[in-house]
Amino acid sequence: MLFPLSTIAIDDALLARAHTYAYDHQITSVQSLNRFRPELSVTREQASKMIVWFARDYLGDNYFFRADKSIDCDFLDKAFISKDLRSHVIESCRFGIFKGSDKLFNPKGNLTRWQAYTVLSRITNKIWSTGDSLM
Repeated sequence: MLFPLSTIAIDDALLARAHTYAYDHQITSVQSLNRFRPELSVTREQASKMIVWFARDYLGDNYFFRADKSIDCDFLDKAFISKDLRSHVIESCRFGIFKGSDKLFNPKGNLTRWQAYTVLSRITNKIWSTGDSLM
């Protein structure tokens, strides 16, 4: 069962460390913790950046097991992808994590629970298919 963030006690120091990490690693451009607003929804383009940074930071040299440049990531709505997030959207697509639908990425749309599950499943399948472990 999922609970609204407002019902979960959050350690302020932990939140501050998480924000500092995200800011220092360019996962967020929001400088102030007061403006960070972790309870807000995440867009698909923002999620693609988080996934790419996770892969780079956590998986290192095995980073998503090499991109497939033959994958068509020329989305019809690419003009609506924020310029600072465009490379992350394309990178996450070339690694087969975000695929879009009917040649559309829907960058400003919120990542649904089902889409989040699908993204995590694709990452997990890539890790298991190479024999790597997250532990």
